[in-house]
Amino acid sequence: MARRHWTIGLLPATEEEIISVPTNGYAVVNAIWIANITGSDRTVTIKHIPQGQATADGFCLMKGVTVSANTTTIIARDEPIFMTEGSKLTALSDSASAIAFTVYGDANSPIVREESEDG
Repeated sequence: MARRHWTIGLLPATEEEIISVPTNGYAVVNAIWIANITGSDRTVTIKHIPQGQATADGFCLMKGVTVSANTTTIIARDEPIFMTEGSKLTALSDSASAIAFTVYGDANSPIVREESEDG
């Protein structure tokens, strides 16, 4: 398993896949960095959608959580988020191009998005 980070750059105002785990794959999310690069407060929604399910509010990890102007919020848990084959991590902001979004973790195969191995 390789340490990786996935980045979407700036979140759109519509829900976008950050991670999509392929067949026979898995991912472990250890931390999510959310940086508001604007002078106004913004909100962020993140979902962990199981295999075969459509997006729904019931899959929210956080919904409409405010990230204050010009600040960074780091979501890091004692227990990581385990993602199995077919599951997805999605995110959106209330304003396009306001939130820089990066996920750090591990995976057994390339996932989706701009991805880098951290060694």
